[in-house]
This record gives sequence, structure tokens and C-alpha cells, in this order.
Amino acid sequence: MPGAVSAANKRADRRTAREAAYRMSENPFPEGTRLHRYFVTARRHVEVMDGRMSELEQVYGPLGAVKVQDEGQGRVL
Repeated sequence: MPGAVSAANKRADRRTAREAAYRMSENPFPEGTRLHRYFVTARRHVEVMDGRMSELEQVYGPLGAVKVQDEGQGRVL
């Protein structure tokens, strides 16, 4: 069928757009293309996840913080 796009091509485009969304904030793809649309969606997802991680850091502290051993009880704090 002319003009049909395979699922593999769409998957590859999504992956490419997602990788670009994590690396840059400006959309590098030509406007009106499928990659441009996928980038917009992926960038929105990245921004939402960054916001959620910031909220978690406010509650629990910096991510990847070294845990301290409580000397009296032998517990990990």
C-alpha cells in the first residue's frame, strides 16, 4: 500500500525523538514531520518527570545520597 508506514519505522522514530528530548530542549526536527510531533510528546514527558523528581528530592533529599550507619543501633538511616 503506497504511503503505509511500518510499525518498525514508527518505533525507530519514537526512539530517536525520545533520545533527542533527553539531550536538548529545542526541537531539532523539521516542523510538520512525525519526528517533530514525537519530540514534542517526549519533551513534555521529560519535563513532567523532571518535576516529579524535583518534588521527590524536596521530600527525601538529593537522589543518590550516601546512607549513614546509625552507630548505636546498627540501622541504616
